[in-house]
Amino acid sequence: MDPKPFPKYHELMRSLLEEVADGQPHQLRDVVIRMGEKSGLSQDQLSETIPSGQTRYRNRAFWAATYLRKAQALSTPKRGWVQLAERGYELLAEQGAITAARLRQFPGWEEAWGGTGQAPAGQHERSSIDESNETTPEEQITAGVEQLEADVRGDLLQRVKAISPESFERLVLQLLGALGYGVGPESRHGVKRGPDGGIDGRIDEDRLGLASIYIQAKRYQEQSIGRPAVQSFYGAMGGQGASKGVFITTSAFTRDAIECAADFRDKKIVLIDGNRLTRLMLDAGVGVAVKDIYRVHRIDEDFFAEFEEE
Repeated sequence: MDPKPFPKYHELMRSLLEEVADGQPHQLRDVVIRMGEKSGLSQDQLSETIPSGQTRYRNRAFWAATYLRKAQALSTPKRGWVQLAERGYELLAEQGAITAARLRQFPGWEEAWGGTGQAPAGQHERSSIDESNETTPEEQITAGVEQLEADVRGDLLQRVKAISPESFERLVLQLLGALGYGVGPESRHGVKRGPDGGIDGRIDEDRLGLASIYIQAKRYQEQSIGRPAVQSFYGAMGGQGASKGVFITTSAFTRDAIECAADFRDKKIVLIDGNRLTRLMLDAGVGVAVKDIYRVHRIDEDFFAEFEEE
């Protein structure tokens, strides 16, 4: 059976109002828990989180509460609590879904969002719920960042594929150093061009070189890396007495190659394909620069708690 579709956050507004229909104050977090228990969603769906660490269901329910408060359908008797207001009773008496268009009909809606009440055409849509969108503002920001990073990683991989094999080997050494491997630039060693016996570089994990990571780097356009190449690297590591290796490519590894590396017991070989390579480059800031940093503010509850205690 297919899982129940995850509700859009404006679709949770009626459920929220129904949970507080007795007109008494309710702690919002308890209301959301009860809503989740009655939602028909699976436990996996209810446990699903967004990057901030908050569950997706809680995030959407809290946004539903925010919009209902802006419409004055809910009041806030004290921090973290909600209570049904007159407009909430009015919405519950109506049939059908509660929509952004309906909330905009209440006086004071625009002012509640920091407007003047005389917003130009289109302003209302920017400050309210988009019923065609399933996501909350946090989820939209996350999706936007993920899309931007996916685009950058695609461009980055093409740039890496365009450099020479020698330059790719140097890039790999620099990347591993940026990720914290080695004890400085002097611990990263390339291999002279020519027959390399399956080894393209080495990173010493200590200043004496008593423990080292051996590297194989293959800059390919499309060609996948198969089992024979991994076995060759394994053999080359054996010739060096090495127990740790990293095989990096701009393309991909076949399933046989992945299984082969996983089967080795006396040597640990990590396989890094083009997709993981670009993710690591972004994480380490290699080959990329930060374009913009955006701040997202939230209310400092501890700050206001001091005033409430007075």
